[in-house]
Amino acid sequence: GINAEYMGSFRPSFFAVDMSLYISALLLGALVVVSASTAPSEITSGYFNGRSGHVVIKSLTSQAQPKLYLYDSSNQYFNKQGLPGSISADNVADVISRSLGVQAVHSDYSPSFLSTNIFSRPRANVLVTFPGVNADSASQLQFVSGLQKDGIHVRDLSFPDDQIAHLTSLASGSQPAEHGIVSKSWLNSKGETEYAFFTEESSSSRASVADILSQSFHGQSLIVSASSDPQFAAATCTSSRLSQPEWHHLCVSYNPQTASFVSNDGGRTQQKRTLSLASSFSNIRTSLSDASNPLLRIPGVRVSVGSAMNQLTVATSQKAVQFDLDVAEDAQLFNEMSYVVSLPSLISSHSSLKALASDDAPDFYAIHFASLLGLGEKYGHDSAKYQTALQLADHVTQQLLNSLSDQYHNQVVGEVVLMGSSNTGSL
Repeated sequence: GINAEYMGSFRPSFFAVDMSLYISALLLGALVVVSASTAPSEITSGYFNGRSGHVVIKSLTSQAQPKLYLYDSSNQYFNKQGLPGSISADNVADVISRSLGVQAVHSDYSPSFLSTNIFSRPRANVLVTFPGVNADSASQLQFVSGLQKDGIHVRDLSFPDDQIAHLTSLASGSQPAEHGIVSKSWLNSKGETEYAFFTEESSSSRASVADILSQSFHGQSLIVSASSDPQFAAATCTSSRLSQPEWHHLCVSYNPQTASFVSNDGGRTQQKRTLSLASSFSNIRTSLSDASNPLLRIPGVRVSVGSAMNQLTVATSQKAVQFDLDVAEDAQLFNEMSYVVSLPSLISSHSSLKALASDDAPDFYAIHFASLLGLGEKYGHDSAKYQTALQLADHVTQQLLNSLSDQYHNQVVGEVVLMGSSNTGSL
């Protein structure tokens, strides 16, 4: 079972001396302050002693409103007619765990729309997130929006409103007051900046879905968590405190210095099992001349090399937009998309990984398109580049799920989450 230290109840005292003020009355036209006795639950659930500031700020603007869309390769695991209109952020991890027939974080949660158990379960679950993407963008995501008409609203999120904090909550079924990831970074009691998941001490205090699955099958499940941002990848990977070095956990992220995806799990994974894909712009340019490149075989999208050095053009049914691979945000996007769309072939071409994908232990994949955050901040969410990047991510998601479904003989379920816009800063 899961280590009781992380799975047991853990809720530090909220009414600390330095938490005497909270936001709820108008300040500078955007913020409000109230006493601790009237602090709303989303504030208390977001406070972690030693990691939160003296004052937790709640903006009067709308909080992130994630939407969840369910994927079922064979239409036998999810009852689409019985889907709820909303789900608590605490229960997303339960849906993933239950779908794979293993212990849920909350044992009393048993979704009626799920038709799986230990004897009848899919062979893999794929979680895909679109950080910073609002639900109102779903109309531009043809594949994602086609999974369900309106999606499932994810409620009960905490403040501070932060993407890493929210993702950790979705992966662990707990709030920041329990798992401790209150932001992408924070100041500790010494005034030093700590970054979420960069050290064991700054990692989540609760087990994630990946931990539950790994421990349930004694490390035989293949766990792959990938993103261009190492913190996103770490949030849905296994904990070093709950896993063994020989277990099959592959946490990979983009290294801009080497322009490739590399393991970011501190060497815990055996080198022979570490996925690696050199994805520099020169390799992208070269590979575009190869008809077998997955990026060239995505229906509805045409990626081509421009006449100028390091220029790529992405043409969809709506428009053609040019990207510059000398720009960090553009390069991050294409390296991330290139890696994700190539992931199934990487696994099938690696004898050890292919064997793991073929055994009886269910597997878990988590993909986070963190490059969308940088593009939105640099060019704006209404820009042609950002809109085209969204459509590219939508097509890549479809290609990934279809390829993995083929690889797992049509026994794959998945969750696609539009994370919503929220703060991605520090405390």
